[in-house]
Amino acid sequence: MLLARLIEYEKRMAAADLAEDTVPAGYRRRQVMGLIDLDNSGKLLSLVPLASREGRRRVGKGMAVPDRLRTKNADLKPLLLADTAEFVLGVLPGDPGKQGRTEGRHRRFVALVRECAVKTSESDVSLVLRFLESRSWEGQSLPEGFGAGDLVTFRVGDQYPIELPSVHRFWTNYLVETRATASGQRKRARSLEKAGGSQNGGEVRRQCLACGGHDKPIARLHEARIKGIPGGQLSGTALVSFNAPAFESHGLEQSYNAPVCNECAELYAKGLNRLISGEDTSLVIRPIIYVFWSREPTTFSPARLIGRDPEPQDVKALYEAAQRGRQPAGVSPNAFYAMGLSASGGRAVVRDWLETTVEEAQCNVARYFRLQHMVPSFGQEPRDFPIYSLARSLIPYRPGRQQEEPPSHVVVVLLRLALMGGQMPDWILYQAVKRNRAEQDVSWQRAALIKLALQSQEPFVHPNEEGTMDTKTQESPAYLCGRLLAILERAQQAAVNPRATLVDRFYGAASSAPASVFGNLLRNAQNHLGDLRKNKPGVHHGLQSDLEEVLSKLGDFPRTLNMRDQAVFALGYYYQRAQRWIGRELEGDVPSERDAK
Repeated sequence: MLLARLIEYEKRMAAADLAEDTVPAGYRRRQVMGLIDLDNSGKLLSLVPLASREGRRRVGKGMAVPDRLRTKNADLKPLLLADTAEFVLGVLPGDPGKQGRTEGRHRRFVALVRECAVKTSESDVSLVLRFLESRSWEGQSLPEGFGAGDLVTFRVGDQYPIELPSVHRFWTNYLVETRATASGQRKRARSLEKAGGSQNGGEVRRQCLACGGHDKPIARLHEARIKGIPGGQLSGTALVSFNAPAFESHGLEQSYNAPVCNECAELYAKGLNRLISGEDTSLVIRPIIYVFWSREPTTFSPARLIGRDPEPQDVKALYEAAQRGRQPAGVSPNAFYAMGLSASGGRAVVRDWLETTVEEAQCNVARYFRLQHMVPSFGQEPRDFPIYSLARSLIPYRPGRQQEEPPSHVVVVLLRLALMGGQMPDWILYQAVKRNRAEQDVSWQRAALIKLALQSQEPFVHPNEEGTMDTKTQESPAYLCGRLLAILERAQQAAVNPRATLVDRFYGAASSAPASVFGNLLRNAQNHLGDLRKNKPGVHHGLQSDLEEVLSKLGDFPRTLNMRDQAVFALGYYYQRAQRWIGRELEGDVPSERDAK
């Protein structure tokens, strides 16, 4: 199912010609770091370095070049007309002891170009072969930037030989023939016979699990690699691979355990690489990367909405789209897909797979923003939090030290909620409550996460309704105790502005066992209120009114609060601190350093 959807996407994108160019079969877009310019007689004109610096990255000219799977035994596998300078020119990699290896690689590269020149009869390829056989570059000093590991290719006049259609066809056929004649073919034939397959013309043929086609040539190895997965190898990772007998079954070898034809193996890899490279189709929250796509074109981009701070106009447009509801009767909904990937060595690990419709996804993302909506803290501008900000609020912030990445399981839960709806698990609340107690504070992002978790568990909250806390929650003892702690803290700050407030000392106890601490805190607060009545009457009046309101509703202090009530306590504390900025700032009531964090 997953591979079939990627293949559909790649075919649609290639047919619509939405990419910069169409990458031929057996090719991959890479950064070419140097050109070997030849004239119309095959003589060397110049060696042109193309590498430049973009920040820390070294980049060249993006081109579609021949590609194949190369492991540690790369000596046997040159690339056609575009390879490292070690293969193409025999440039030593800096170690004189590797001279024999370099010469062997160069000979194999020349032999491949010779075979291409014979089978294609292309004059430009023959000129490249003439240059290679002449070895006219030997004895010349190579320009700076031509390293042994740099990817270089040829240009004859204005033509790049690797772009010739006949060269495309040669390389595709060459890869098929190489796979068919690889060592172990007899073993593969015997294993396939056990599973009811067939072998014709040196190829293993079975039904393809991706496209469903019968008697298709099956890829023994999926040579196209997936690039850009966090933690993956520089050469790319494999989505389908069997590199040990423990992963094989029924006597089948390598990827015959999951039979996919050669064409589909290349198409799904191209589609996935296209998604990963797209700004609006991929979202990286290490160690996971999510990719998003739909069956038909759409302007809906979860990566732009929940992956980074969304623009207010984008969120507004999302609300309007959600209010329009589902597709009219008789109109087929546009399917929407999302996949989460991480890397384990050379393998890509599918961490998540979601399938819904664009309309449902829009409605669920609108609900995600509705339910997390919070009163802005301390006079800041209202904002909607992306997934990274909410997940990041659960781990400690250490100034001057490398920050931890958000836990991957938290990222998965938040993204599934955003796209698929449903409820958040209670363990999210537990993590948030633990972080509140560790920091003795409730940040804006963590309060939004708590509210999102609590509201998602309330079935009566409609995705198109404002996600405000219900009256029952606002009048609960836990919520009122949170408000009370914020009022007492404000009184202390306004009276003496200490370096460490009572919250720094008593937040954990107040949020878990209110009856054990609030009696003493109220008695101590009378001294602060007495000072404020004399020196800051406006501040005293506001605090006294809030205090009377909360105590009139509270009654007895709860002996203990469970985990869910501690989450509600945190919301009460946050809302009370933020409330004074909503059109009722008290005379002389200025924010403290703690408030401004």
